[in-house]
Amino acid sequence: NLVMQHVDHSAGDLIDLLQGLLRYDPDERLKARQALQHPFFTRCHRRCGY
Repeated sequence: NLVMQHVDHSAGDLIDLLQGLLRYDPDERLKARQALQHPFFTRCHRRCGY
């Protein structure tokens, strides 16, 4: 399944991103700019050609 190949490939990055965004302590939580620079997005841009 084509969709599952991409999900499996990026699942670790997605989990890491969500953990960063959902941290209880606001000082430790990812800021918007940091989130957009996370490998979950940067790898997709390279893979998707954006």
